[in-house]
Amino acid sequence: MTTTTTTTPAGRDQPGTTPAPTPTQARPDGGPIPGSADQRGVQRGLVPRVAWAAAAVAVVVGVVLRFVATSDLWLDEALTVTIARLPLREIGPALRLDGHPPLYYVLLHGWTAAFGTSDLAVRSLSGIFAVAALPLMWAAGQRLGGRSTAALATFLLATSPFAVRYATEARMYSLVTLLALGLGLAVARALERATPRRLAEVALCTAALLLTHYWGLYLVAATVAVAVGLGWRRPAQRAAAVRVAIAVVLGSLAFVPWLPTFAWQARHTGTPWGRSVDPAKAVMDTVIDFGGGKWLGGRLLGPLLVLLVLLALFARAIDRYRLEVDLRTVAGARPEAAVAAATLLLGIAAAVAASSAFQPRYTAGILPFALLAAAVGIERLPHPRLQQATVVAVCLLGLAGAVRADIEPRTQAGTVAAAVRRGAEPGDVIAYCPDQLEPAVHRLLGGAAAEFTYPAGDPPGRIDWADYRGRIHRSDPLRFARQLEQRAAGHAIWLVTGTNYRGFGGDCAAIRRHLGEAGRRSERIFGPDHDAYERETLTRFTAR
Repeated sequence: MTTTTTTTPAGRDQPGTTPAPTPTQARPDGGPIPGSADQRGVQRGLVPRVAWAAAAVAVVVGVVLRFVATSDLWLDEALTVTIARLPLREIGPALRLDGHPPLYYVLLHGWTAAFGTSDLAVRSLSGIFAVAALPLMWAAGQRLGGRSTAALATFLLATSPFAVRYATEARMYSLVTLLALGLGLAVARALERATPRRLAEVALCTAALLLTHYWGLYLVAATVAVAVGLGWRRPAQRAAAVRVAIAVVLGSLAFVPWLPTFAWQARHTGTPWGRSVDPAKAVMDTVIDFGGGKWLGGRLLGPLLVLLVLLALFARAIDRYRLEVDLRTVAGARPEAAVAAATLLLGIAAAVAASSAFQPRYTAGILPFALLAAAVGIERLPHPRLQQATVVAVCLLGLAGAVRADIEPRTQAGTVAAAVRRGAEPGDVIAYCPDQLEPAVHRLLGGAAAEFTYPAGDPPGRIDWADYRGRIHRSDPLRFARQLEQRAAGHAIWLVTGTNYRGFGGDCAAIRRHLGEAGRRSERIFGPDHDAYERETLTRFTAR
């Protein structure tokens, strides 16, 4: 959400007036203050032309990186593709057991029908969404502060390692970012002039967000709250704010047919693989992930972005070397920061209340709002060289994190599949503990071998998340090992295991032990790659 605000002598933001400089903005030489409206021309010359060219190259590199990923699809991606390939009438029932709304899966269904199901094909849809977000980011920045803010905001999104990471994943998070930007722009336009077309845009973006990811509920609620708050403080926009709220309600009606499924999912699926959220850790993990993850660059870039947002909210330049801090906040990026903060706090509070888990990727919708505020923060820096140095630091750290996100292994499924193809003989059996390791390997093997999962009962390439913890507790590793023995009589058993999967305790180790006690000699083919997100161990038990 972007709005144009100015300051009156009474200190209240009002639309459509020229800002009156405060006493702290007066420079001894009478020149423009860095970051002020009078210096907009200077801001356009923030860096020399050669530096602008370098920034353009960085943006192009960021776009290219949105279509590059060296790892095979991991669990969530493989599950998504498997569900999206079902007939349209079966996608809804499948998602009932998976725990997500349907829009992205329906779009991916049509995309794969046209372009196939290779890794590049299925991930390219997310890349398209991520690239489409860049011109919307420019438009949002233009509305917020002019060409300079637009360029900085687009640059930050283009080089964002978080944005690149989820542009290269066959999941809905890039679509969430795109729709969040669309909703923010639609609301800002409707607050200016609530025409039927603009209100229809608000309703459409609302409906799409709610049907793409459940964190869209928090983002829509935060956006409406901020819009109504702006309208309440500005009498000229009160009627528009009411119409915006009505448009959001009308857009939310598209979610009503999905409500029974949502309610059932909330009771039976949830996030059985995770721990209850620690609010402080959730905030810190989000900051680090926005910076590119838990490596040195991410631990530097994430806090740097937070600092820039704080500058946008609380600082104004006095001269080329000094900043003034105003704890009442400074006009410029208040709505954007408010939407980002409120969405994050609502989502974390809901997770705490439901004893659910949290993952930073859920916050894809607040990324553009945070980066818009960070762009304003760069403009608030008092000296042009400091601005330039900050842009360079953000660029280097961002692109380094983006490259790292593209090349880091997300799963060892490819290594498992290659070893099985190379060494398995007809009649051999492949077993997975936990079953969450099976979808990514199954996708690569294509059903070429008999596969069994613990806990048993899932369709090939799928996970039934309904009452998942209860199913684990009701399973018996000894009985599962005996079933494998019966099925693999006279043939080898290839056991794929993983660690740190919540709820399984020592079940996977017990299966391995029972197979050894049955007289099979074990051979460890390879162990876990600690650089991979999805770590696996492959053990071969010889035939007997």
